[in-house]
Amino acid sequence: MTIQRLSKLADWKLKHKHQDIRGQELCRRSGECLGTIIDMVVDTDTRIVTSVVLEDGRHYATEDIIDENGQIILEPHATKLAEPPARAPGAHRPSRPMDRP
Repeated sequence: MTIQRLSKLADWKLKHKHQDIRGQELCRRSGECLGTIIDMVVDTDTRIVTSVVLEDGRHYATEDIIDENGQIILEPHATKLAEPPARAPGAHRPSRPMDRP
């Protein structure tokens, strides 16, 4: 398993353009914004995005994030990941599939 930031993978792209949530705010349902998503972490073996990186370096698992009418919401039960995970909990769930050109 190889974990890499999407920004470091010049020859990779998301399968669907709308899946690229970099530059968007990650917020709680309460409206509290946690920060701007600056990158996404990819397991290059499974070709799945496993977490997002906020501008302050915090990581959140993609399984804890939903896109609700264009607003990126962190589920209430979610907790910050200390570092990019070797494999985020539940990363077997393909939330953001990748295509190689």
